[in-house]
Amino acid sequence: MTRVTPRPPTVSTRSLLPVHDAIFSGPGAANAKAAMQLLGVIPGRHMRLPLLPLDDDEYASLGSALRAAGVPIP
Repeated sequence: MTRVTPRPPTVSTRSLLPVHDAIFSGPGAANAKAAMQLLGVIPGRHMRLPLLPLDDDEYASLGSALRAAGVPIP
């Protein structure tokens, strides 16, 4: 059996807490989808009912929180 030595993480878990807090400070699914749109991963933040997408103010607030947490948003 080959023994694998784990590599140290490139990002500390503690450094990701502000990102986690920004995404999960409100409706998690809507925030996660909006964050993916901010990052350019998906084209829109539309949700299926009964979930609603973030409004423009919530979207801007999430973007500010992610930038403050150090997430490079294009």
